[in-house]
Amino acid sequence: MFTAVNEEDAAAGDAQAQRLDILRSVLQQVQPLGNASLELDLRRALHQETKRVRSLSQTAPAVARALHSRAALEEAEMDRKRKAAAEISDARKQIKADAARLRDEEERIRRARAALAASADANAFKTVLRSFSLQDLGSDHVRAGGVAEKKRRIEVLDRVFKHGAQPTLQQATDWEWFKTAWDAYGVRVHKNDWAHRFREAVLDVLRKLSDGNARAVLEFMEAETRGTLVDEPVLRC
Repeated sequence: MFTAVNEEDAAAGDAQAQRLDILRSVLQQVQPLGNASLELDLRRALHQETKRVRSLSQTAPAVARALHSRAALEEAEMDRKRKAAAEISDARKQIKADAARLRDEEERIRRARAALAASADANAFKTVLRSFSLQDLGSDHVRAGGVAEKKRRIEVLDRVFKHGAQPTLQQATDWEWFKTAWDAYGVRVHKNDWAHRFREAVLDVLRKLSDGNARAVLEFMEAETRGTLVDEPVLRC
């Protein structure tokens, strides 16, 4: 038969539960301090109070129900807090994931715009380069022309280097060596055929830029340095 919890029993149950809560709270605060004597006293007091609550619950079922009701409310509150903490954690993870996706999308758009700009610039420069005759690049001379033709070829290379991916400081430094060494190698090996080979090589780089490969110029420099110029002395600052 169910017996209602009267106010006196409920108050007794609340008082016992509060004493237990206080003792547990104080014990938690004392433990990090390393005071073994005080911690032992608190554990004894908590043990005695727990025995008193157990004894009271056995002799006064109404008080036991009051204690149980309080414990159930506390457990429900803890459960609510755990769920809230889990929801906050999930929300934070979702925000981080969304932010990462946004950064990836921004980077994709940035690269696409850079590739589009490089493509447009490369297409325009291809037209300019085709307007040069092979004679302009030195085809009429055994050594691919003189100072004027060499200067024109170096200017062409420098204009190509401005397209595509932004070079690092080291790559920009390497380019200053590469453009002269590569042209000198071509003149030495191919002589008056260098003008034709030079233009075709540059047009190939520009075609790759037009196709969206923003690193085409840097890849060309790296490949030629490891290939045709592998035995050339490299001067780096």
